[in-house]
Amino acid sequence: MTETPELIYLIPGEDIDGAPAMVWCDDPAPSYACDPAEAVKYIRADSVDTVLSREIDALRREIEKVRGKLSGWRDRFRREYAKGGGHDSWLLYKQAEAVERAAMNFGGRDYAEVRIGLSEWAKHLRQQADESERAGGDQ
Repeated sequence: MTETPELIYLIPGEDIDGAPAMVWCDDPAPSYACDPAEAVKYIRADSVDTVLSREIDALRREIEKVRGKLSGWRDRFRREYAKGGGHDSWLLYKQAEAVERAAMNFGGRDYAEVRIGLSEWAKHLRQQADESERAGGDQ
């Protein structure tokens, strides 16, 4: 006999006759046509503490990563502001970085025009940041 899984999902599917029904599965999205957001997750009663403990540990690791990034951004902001670059130029650089990341996430030929537009916007934001720094601070 196989081991009973710790987690199981109730997902929209079809019964044996092909009629819409909720079905049990060990995967929240067993195919590309399934939406994991529609799955209801069930945890085996004797595994609740173990499963929740793993999920809490994973969330703590993610929180620490975010804290590290925020701390790095805060420190960079303080250094830039102390150099006289000012808060506006720092924000413009961060906006330009965000726009470039968004542009990289648009894939395929259908989005070429969007990618070019976002790249141009990022370039414009960097130019504004450079002008703000040359002017000696916030504009």
